[in-house]
This record gives sequence, structure tokens and C-alpha cells, in this order.
Amino acid sequence: MSDIIRIKHSNEKQGPNNSDMRDNSCLASATGVQYTNVSSDEKLKFMMRIEAVFNLTGRGTVVVGRVLTGAFCIGDAVDIVISDGNRIATTIKEIEMYNKSLNQAQAGDNVGVFLCGVRKDDIRNATVFVNSNAKVLYKFFTGRIYVLRQDEGGMQIPVFNYYYPYFRFETSENRGLMTFEGEEAIEMLMPGDEGDIKVELDDYAVISPGMHFGIYEEGQIVAKGQISGVE
Repeated sequence: MSDIIRIKHSNEKQGPNNSDMRDNSCLASATGVQYTNVSSDEKLKFMMRIEAVFNLTGRGTVVVGRVLTGAFCIGDAVDIVISDGNRIATTIKEIEMYNKSLNQAQAGDNVGVFLCGVRKDDIRNATVFVNSNAKVLYKFFTGRIYVLRQDEGGMQIPVFNYYYPYFRFETSENRGLMTFEGEEAIEMLMPGDEGDIKVELDDYAVISPGMHFGIYEEGQIVAKGQISGVE
């Protein structure tokens, strides 16, 4: 993460708009963590990548990361998505950025989010949180890629149809089979070329339309792209 999030520590009595007055809303979820594997078609409204998890004495569990899409507010119900696909339902208790309390965070913000009724150990392997019941695990996606030239950091190699590289998303890395899409049948993209693709991933990944990704081979980047659709 490029920006440092500073979470303020305070044991002072807080006003009616701060977390001490909201703690009662968290009591119902503090009795135990429920793991679920939700299969839902609820539309994705927001997603935040979880980059670190902390426990602050007297304040609870805070996740730090970057909002990838959408916006969320204090009191919103969220699902924390674990790396194995399971979820933990919770509620947003506080939002902070650079020692400032916020009522809302939106795409592009790097924030710390305090969560109700979860422990650090429960979400150690969390990848993202999203709005409750939002569908985010997919194996197929379409997109458009640009094959990098050597002077742009690429490997200066062509990309062929039925290519089987690693795809590095903002949330995970996964291998998959890539084929070319479009009206014109093509078998190869050269460095500097652009093209539409369809990918079948080996495993389900947390992805969404608009998300950027890189294509890698032997640890080196070959192309960059953006997801246009998921299924």
C-alpha cells in the first residue's frame, strides 16, 4: 500500500457521533463469529481490499486497506471474504483516514475501518470486504489487454491464443486459460498491440468489472488489462 493510514488511539469519553455511543449496535454480533459460504446474486455495491488487520485495545478490530469500488458508510452491513471463500457477516463501526473520522469512504480512499464483533484471528486470511451477500467469486471474465513493449517493462514476447499465464488482480493471483474475443479471428498479439480476451481461471477469484490486472510469466509482466465482465 502506497499511503500510510494512521489510526488514532484514544481512551477519552467520546461524543454522540463517535464509536463509544455506537458500541451497543455491535453487541448482537459480538457473541460469536458465523462462517458462511453465501451463494447470492446481490449486486456488488462496494469492495475494499484488506491489506492489514490490527486489534486496538479498547477499540476492537480494525482493517486497513484501499477502497476498490463504490462507497460505504458507518452502519453498513458487510461480508468479510476469507481466502477460502467463506464469509463473516459484520457491521462497520467507524471509518478513519489520517486521524480523521469519516462517515463515508469511497473508491480510491485508503482507510482504517473498525468492525463489530470480529476478532483479529478470525479474519487473519481475509482478502476483501463487500456489501452483504454481494457476489464476488467468479471463474470466468472478459476484458481488454495491452501487451507491453520491452521499453515499457514487458518481456517483448507475443501473446498467443490459448495462452495459460498467471493473472495478478488487485485482490489475488490466479492462473487461467486466455482466448481472444472479437469479430476478427486472431491468433497472436505482438508487443504494443491491444485485444479483447476471455479467461477461464483455475480457481474462483474475487474480481469485478472495472478491476485492473496484470498478466505474468515466470514472474515477469507481459501485459496489462481491465475486466469488462464476469460470469
